[in-house]
Amino acid sequence: MIDWAAFTWEAFATLFTGLAAVLAAAVIGWRQSSIMDRQVEIQQQALRSDLFDRRMRNFETVQSIIRQVRNEPHSLYISVIHQFHAAIDEAKFLFPQGVSDDLLAIYNRMGDLHAIDAEIRAETIGQGHAGVELPQKKLEAIRALSEALDALPEIYADMRLFNASTQARALLTASAAPTSTIPTISSGESTSPNASQP
Repeated sequence: MIDWAAFTWEAFATLFTGLAAVLAAAVIGWRQSSIMDRQVEIQQQALRSDLFDRRMRNFETVQSIIRQVRNEPHSLYISVIHQFHAAIDEAKFLFPQGVSDDLLAIYNRMGDLHAIDAEIRAETIGQGHAGVELPQKKLEAIRALSEALDALPEIYADMRLFNASTQARALLTASAAPTSTIPTISSGESTSPNASQP
């Protein structure tokens, strides 16, 4: 039983001071925890922003190369091949595996167009014309590459890229077997280029 008569103001002050110190420590701890949570959130936002920027650069690089080769098939030089391979390798770290696989399919389409264009140039130099069949093949190859270019936003899927859409994948797998003299690569092979400067 507490002897309230023996409970002095000095004892009360000591008890009150102790309680106040505990409360103050709790408030400070809560504020520090809130600050740390906020810092973690800011860091996560910065990482997401950086990831988005890197993904966007990858998309823009791929898009630019596809347009260049579609409009000027002879421009598929070794430097361009290196640049596209670098984009594929980067995509393996930035996106799920399906994206780099789709980029490999696009690479092979670019190679097809380059090979057909080179054959047309050779036929034109040797015979003065390329006939009818080769220009038609070139037109089909350009159309196939244009379809791949149109499917690119679906492949990258708003920079989330958990899975490319079925429609985009169907566009990429609908073409015939590659006829390109540019090295054809698959997802299980190295993307180290072996082509030479024309």
